Amino acid sequence: MTAIRTAPTAAPRKKKKPDWAKIRAGYETGGTLRGLSEKYGVAWQTIQHRKDKEDWSQDFKEVILRKAEEQLAGLSVNDDADKRAAAIAEEAAKKATVLARHRNEWNAVRKLAYEAIQDGKHDFEKAKLAKITSETLQIVQHNERKAWGLNDPAPVATDTAGVDRQQTAMVAINNLLASIVLVKHEQGTTDSDDAR
Repeated sequence: MTAIRTAPTAAPRKKKKPDWAKIRAGYETGGTLRGLSEKYGVAWQTIQHRKDKEDWSQDFKEVILRKAEEQLAGLSVNDDADKRAAAIAEEAAKKATVLARHRNEWNAVRKLAYEAIQDGKHDFEKAKLAKITSETLQIVQHNERKAWGLNDPAPVATDTAGVDRQQTAMVAINNLLASIVLVKHEQGTTDSDDAR
């Protein structure tokens, strides 16, 4: 009896995992879903799903900003999850430090404003200094927030009337200045009446 020879069976091919970092980079630099599908052997619908899930963009400005943020944080798409988590935590801590400092800086303005009206003496120069300091601090912090990518801050805590605390402080300082000017004007009028 002769043995029947069968053709050797090929080992089943292991499906290669898609290189999502390259696929994303290809999409974000202008590649089409179908073109990327052909190039990487992944169904275009699968790429579409991943694109929507991770909010990929072909807006170069967004891509550049995201890449710059990753570089600043020391991140790479090839980093393992632990390294990425550590880098993200470190970058978040740096930004939290900036925000905490911004909050604390307003204490100096508040102190100046309170000193200006303390004991009813209405110190006009100190009130002016509080106003100028407040405006300067607002400009510096606004630009620092832009530099740190904190342009869309979390909502600022509000008082019971729902008015932003910084606006409330500015209104209070402006009202204080107006009342001091009025008092100074009245004192000037009284002094000139006494001179007659």
